[in-house]
Amino acid sequence: MNNSAHSGVVQRFFAFLNRHDLNQSDLAVAFSGGPDSTALAICVAEAVKAGRLTRAIAIHIDHGVRTESREDARRAELLATEIGVPFRVLRLDLDANASEAVMRDT
Repeated sequence: MNNSAHSGVVQRFFAFLNRHDLNQSDLAVAFSGGPDSTALAICVAEAVKAGRLTRAIAIHIDHGVRTESREDARRAELLATEIGVPFRVLRLDLDANASEAVMRDT
């Protein structure tokens, strides 16, 4: 697919890769499955298809704090699979009362 067939967001991502000398790199994306990380994962998938990146992976961190966290990870995996980005989940076993700051720093 040529660059003109990509959306404006994907084109801007390609420009970012150029500007930061990241073409032909491997790239990992922090992937929650929310709208922002999903948009980034789509851009990354398009960059791999276009030969801009050599490999990419979506990584989901399951802090284990919320009872729904395993289901969140499963939904993220299904979404990453649909987008076409390999997926990995890293499971942590933090205390149920862990703060946002602790989760970010772990």
